[in-house]
Amino acid sequence: MFAVLRLQVECALPDRSGAGRDRPAQAENRLQHIAYHDGLTDLPNRSRFNERLQQAIERSHSGARHHFAVMFLDFDRFKIINDSLGHRAGDEFLVQVSRRILDTCGRAIW
Repeated sequence: MFAVLRLQVECALPDRSGAGRDRPAQAENRLQHIAYHDGLTDLPNRSRFNERLQQAIERSHSGARHHFAVMFLDFDRFKIINDSLGHRAGDEFLVQVSRRILDTCGRAIW
């Protein structure tokens, strides 16, 4: 929430130099990213997932040959990592998994 407020304040400030004319557009893009991505892993969040799933379903019903798949990951005993090694270790585990997903699948699938 603090980051969102900070970005809105930056947009409201007048730019007297003329150098930052695209600052509002950049702030809008950043707000969109914050709204649709997890702050820790940078993966799309549930809102983005639901939006993209709805789009995929609509395309598949359009009569065109659009196919899609959903992959569900569940980490058994993840709570043990947080409880025994701490939340920082659990966060690092999630970050590493997300990096592997992005490296393997790329951002294009989102």
